Amino acid sequence: MAGLVEKRYGQALFELVLESEHPDEREEEIRIVSASLEEDDALIDVLRHPKLNVDDKIKMVESIFTDKVSQDLIGFLVLAIQKKRQENIVDILNYTLQKLDEEKGYVNAYVTSAKPLSEEDGARLKEKLESTTKKKITLITEVDESLIGGLTVRIHDRIVDHSIKSSLQRMARTLYDAKV
Repeated sequence: MAGLVEKRYGQALFELVLESEHPDEREEEIRIVSASLEEDDALIDVLRHPKLNVDDKIKMVESIFTDKVSQDLIGFLVLAIQKKRQENIVDILNYTLQKLDEEKGYVNAYVTSAKPLSEEDGARLKEKLESTTKKKITLITEVDESLIGGLTVRIHDRIVDHSIKSSLQRMARTLYDAKV
């Protein structure tokens, strides 16, 4: 779930991509930068380092990405560094990519289940979610044995929890609150 900084900067970058002459190329550039930053912890650590001055951080970003991405995206990265938002750059880029996917009709559904979903169960769940949301769903699954059974589904900020663990917790609360 995105914070205020990610939403503001991500929305601005999203609009920049939509206004560009080649939005698909800009989207691919954002994916490249995001992947580079996520894969290279040292780069993020350097950008976050408090003793390294802003100009040196900007020069480093420009030297790394100048031949790989557009000047618009480099300008955006420079702005984020100047505003001391380097801590949020990866989240901003990911928020922007999420918005671009939504623009195309795609939505990520994060599904957590007690056991791995079979292909058949995953396909049925995906079909049900697509008919409910009227969007193209990408299932991102995770296993959490502490759920005991059932599953939880999160799409954006909405969570549907049909796990045995949460059902037991609700029952326990009800019994605890019951007056005898």
